[in-house]
Amino acid sequence: LDASGKTVAETSSDCPAVTAPPWLGTQAGKAYVHDKFPAPWTLPSVNGSQVQLIDKKIEFGAGGLPSSISFNVSHDELLAGAATIRVNVDGVPLTFIGKNMQLQAEQAEVRVAASQQSGAVKLETKTRLEADGFMEVKFRLLDVNPSRVSSVALEIPLKPENANLLLHGPLVQKAAALTGNGFRDRADSLWLGTYDKGLQFSYDTDTFVSRKLRQQLQIRQEQDRA
Repeated sequence: LDASGKTVAETSSDCPAVTAPPWLGTQAGKAYVHDKFPAPWTLPSVNGSQVQLIDKKIEFGAGGLPSSISFNVSHDELLAGAATIRVNVDGVPLTFIGKNMQLQAEQAEVRVAASQQSGAVKLETKTRLEADGFMEVKFRLLDVNPSRVSSVALEIPLKPENANLLLHGPLVQKAAALTGNGFRDRADSLWLGTYDKGLQFSYDTDTFVSRKLRQQLQIRQEQDRA
């Protein structure tokens, strides 16, 4: 229709019915669809410091980062401890104490805000969790001169059995198996896991300022964690 409402062009199309797949209605088909595909319209629910998603439970520690990720069907635990932001000021590691953490469900997302204190230095963390488990984390240090900050690192401990395979960057040719000696390289996206679960890390703002490029991302394999 043009501005006056007159028809200027018209077309029609026949849309045949879609052929039903052979697994439709079978028990195997129902189990596959129900257990393997998270429904994006299933809203996350918050219970204290725990968020229930369609396929997993995520517990948040005092720092506003995950301390536990367990899967509903297998009950397997992904992490070996709480994710932590480690800060050194004047070469001395800071010990942060959680002051306040809030979780709030907002439709298909959960917002987590946390504040921690170490002497005069304050660490604020804001996490946005989507219904499928994707997490966006932003943090900032307050009340400290940046020139005094020796290092800042995010540490995410995985159970050792969940750290067998890695993919560094987008090229599948860089996929490799871990041998026990760990891994380190320059900043890029990183997937670390096993055959049926894992952790994907990436970033949208380049916060890597270290001149030691080969140590920007590191995997340390220890007896009880990676």
